[in-house]
Amino acid sequence: MKTILLQEFIESIGGYFVSGHSNPSVKHVNRKYDSTNWKDHTMFFHLHDYRDIVIHPGLKSIVIVTRRPEKIKNLGSQVTIVKVQSVRRAYWRFIHYYRGLFSIPFISVTGTCGKTTTKEMISWILKHDRNVNKTSRSLNATAMNLHYLLNVDDQTDVTVIEAAVASIGHMKASCHYFRPQIGVLTSIGVDHLNGFPSFQSYMQEKAKIFDCVGNKGTVVVNGDDVNIQKLDLTKYKGTIIWYGKTPKAEFRIIGIKYETNGMKFILSHNRKQFKLFVPGYGEHNVYNAVAAIAVSYKLGVSIEESGRRLKTFQHIERHSEVKKGINGSILIDDTWSTNPTSIKSALDVLTNISKGKKKIAVIGDIKWLADQSRNVHLSVGDMVAKSGIQSLITIGKDARLIGKRAVELGFDRKRVYMFESPIEAQKILPRLVDKDSVVLVKTSMKQSFGVFMESLKA
Repeated sequence: MKTILLQEFIESIGGYFVSGHSNPSVKHVNRKYDSTNWKDHTMFFHLHDYRDIVIHPGLKSIVIVTRRPEKIKNLGSQVTIVKVQSVRRAYWRFIHYYRGLFSIPFISVTGTCGKTTTKEMISWILKHDRNVNKTSRSLNATAMNLHYLLNVDDQTDVTVIEAAVASIGHMKASCHYFRPQIGVLTSIGVDHLNGFPSFQSYMQEKAKIFDCVGNKGTVVVNGDDVNIQKLDLTKYKGTIIWYGKTPKAEFRIIGIKYETNGMKFILSHNRKQFKLFVPGYGEHNVYNAVAAIAVSYKLGVSIEESGRRLKTFQHIERHSEVKKGINGSILIDDTWSTNPTSIKSALDVLTNISKGKKKIAVIGDIKWLADQSRNVHLSVGDMVAKSGIQSLITIGKDARLIGKRAVELGFDRKRVYMFESPIEAQKILPRLVDKDSVVLVKTSMKQSFGVFMESLKA
């Protein structure tokens, strides 16, 4: 966080000085009441003023923003009290003030699938000559927004944020914190339906990336996504940069091939063609790479240079990660998250890297689907039946529907194994797997497959 003095922003948050030091420096901001995690020069927003505050001994120069100074007693001379009419309003005014200190590019990446990898690819390209602040891995919960905003300081050149949407209002909250000038919409598929009354409302929440960026900003959009195509974007007056195979794409993908350790593809832009390579398997990785290239191009990095930098990109673990498996097999670890869109991509990877070997898919429950769970699991069964794999293992009560549906559609019943837990599946896989096998494990990090995955590694 950039160090700021209280008197620089006290008026902006609608506060006035009550007691303590009149102009202390602020280096940290906190909303959590456990002061054991506070640091010196912390400003605390007393959002729940019915709760008492206990300052951990040894802390120096603490600022407390409160509506009820009378509740703050006997905390020592190191505490400065600032009174406001509304602590919540003061908090958001501070967020607006701090964000306004920086004129650097802020990039917000959202989508059902691909947002983490795209965010990482953008950061990878830009970090070669800029100081990049970004969200960590897939740690994108709204509770982390304050932390990521305060990571911005005078040394930061660009900020890349992964905007999660798990409930109504999440996109709006992210916008309040970061006010991005550039947005990316990678895809809209079925996910997090437990946080929305309908899939339509989930789509609308994702589409708020356009409101977030505003009519002076730019949104990089996957033009091939069927649900994005359903959005009415006629009222958006900002710049839309389309990418994908569609003829309307400014960054157009016209050739994709699987190669050793990654994907080759041709990117057409401004009547020029660029032969590029991205590490990691799957067409979805090509789409992620092209979105990152488009953002970087907007920020002044040539397509050629972005391509050179992406050749050394290091993928996030458990995202279609190919490893050596037991009995000489190949293991595809795709256990970071799961939904129908990512399952389809994972099955495509399994098919394309098997090269005549036996294809085995292990699929766990898909979570956060509310009353759509049955329909979604059945739709995945449809995918499996058409995928051309030789064996299917399902793990979990809901995932059984995938196996049952596949059998209904003609999948060999003898090659479907349905278990309640990974412990049961762990016993049978060594008998199914050999050096001519490729095994895909597709599930979410929220499920306990850690021991199971270790048992499958060479």
